[in-house]
Amino acid sequence: MNKTADVVVIGAGVTGASITFHLAERGLNVICVERNYVASGATGSSSALVRMHYDNEPEMKLAHLSYPYFNNWLDMVGKGNCRFIKTGFIRLVDSIETEKLQNNVGVMKEMGVNTSLIGRDEIRYISDYFYSEDIEIAAWEPDSGYADPIATTLGFFSSAESNGAKLLDNTEVISIKTNDSRITGVNTSDGFISSPSVVNAAGAFASNIAKMVDVDLPVEPIRYQAGIFRRPEEIAKSHPIVMDRLGGQFYFRPEGNFNTLVGGIGAVKGIDPNNFNESTAQGFPNTARDVLSKRIIAMRSAVFQGGRAACDGISRDEYAIIGNIPDVEGFYCAVGHSGHGFKIAPAVGLATAELITNGVSKSVDISAFRFSRFKEGVNPFTNPNIYGVRSQ
Repeated sequence: MNKTADVVVIGAGVTGASITFHLAERGLNVICVERNYVASGATGSSSALVRMHYDNEPEMKLAHLSYPYFNNWLDMVGKGNCRFIKTGFIRLVDSIETEKLQNNVGVMKEMGVNTSLIGRDEIRYISDYFYSEDIEIAAWEPDSGYADPIATTLGFFSSAESNGAKLLDNTEVISIKTNDSRITGVNTSDGFISSPSVVNAAGAFASNIAKMVDVDLPVEPIRYQAGIFRRPEEIAKSHPIVMDRLGGQFYFRPEGNFNTLVGGIGAVKGIDPNNFNESTAQGFPNTARDVLSKRIIAMRSAVFQGGRAACDGISRDEYAIIGNIPDVEGFYCAVGHSGHGFKIAPAVGLATAELITNGVSKSVDISAFRFSRFKEGVNPFTNPNIYGVRSQ
C-alpha cells in the first residue's frame, strides 16, 4: 500500500531517531525507514560518550547544544530515559599541544561550557590511582559522562511516535524517485512512500543511498572496536572518562560499577558493512590492556570481559556532512560522523529539522558541515588549535 510523508528519514540510528523526533515535534508527517532494527548499526555498539571538548568551534557548538538533552532528558524529549551517567571527562594531549588545549578550553568557556584547565595535583585528587607524572596540564569537564545509546535512540523514537511519526523497521530502501532533480518519493520493500523530502542518515550505507540519486558522497565504511576489562579489586571504585594522547591514542570510560571500557584502537577502513567481524580483532585485548595500564598501572592484571565492533561511515576529511544536497532538491544528509555522531545527535537532529522546515538552521550554524565543501576544495575546520589526530 502506498504511503505519504512530508519527510522520509533513512536510518534508525541515534541520528535518524533525533531527526525524526525533531521533525515530528514540529508537526511534520515523518516516516523513518530502517533496513534492520533500531540502533542495529554503529549506534548499538557506540561508547556513547557525552562530552563537549573538541578542537574546532563547529563541533564544539553541536556538542554544547546537545548536552542539555542528555542532562535533562524528560524535559527536552519527554519519553524514555537516555540513562546519562555523569562521570567527568579529562582530555590529555601531547606536550607540544598544550597551548592548543589552553586555547580550546578558552573558546569553550566563552560558549558557556563548564570546563577548566587542571594540573597533576587536581588529577590525583579526581582519581588517585591514575598515573599522572607525565601530565602537565589537562582539560576537565565535570558535567560530562556517558549514556545508553540504545535507550537514547528508543527514547527519541518513542517521543516521535507519540507525535505521529512512523517507524518502518526491517524495511529496505530499494530506490529513491526523482522528477527533474526533485525528490518525489522512496521505493521500499514495503511499498512506495510519496514524499518531497528525504534525509540520508544511513551511517555506513550513506554512499549507497546517495548513489540512488546520482550523488557521489565521499563517505566510506570504517570499523571501530572497543573492549571491556574488569577492574582489579584494589581499584574497584569508578573513574572519569579519559581521552588520552600521552599513553597512546585511545579513550576509556567506566562501564557499570566494576568495569572499564577501552576504545579508539585499531580502526579499519574499507570493510564491508554487510559482512565484518563484530567482535574485537585478534590481539586487541593485549594491545588495549597495554595502553590502558600506562594510565592505570593496576590494569595490567585486568581480566578481559569481551568486546564489540561496529561499522560507521567516515567522510573524506573525517568531519560530518550535514545539510541539503544542492543538486537534488529535497535531499538532505546527516552522515559521515566518523565515530563522533552520538554526542552531537540531538543538535544534528534539531539543525536538520530547522533546515527542512525553515530553510535554515537557526539554533546552530552547520555551514561548515556542508556537502559543497568538497567541491569547493576548502576545509572549514582548519585552525591553529586542531590536534594532530582525530579521536572519538
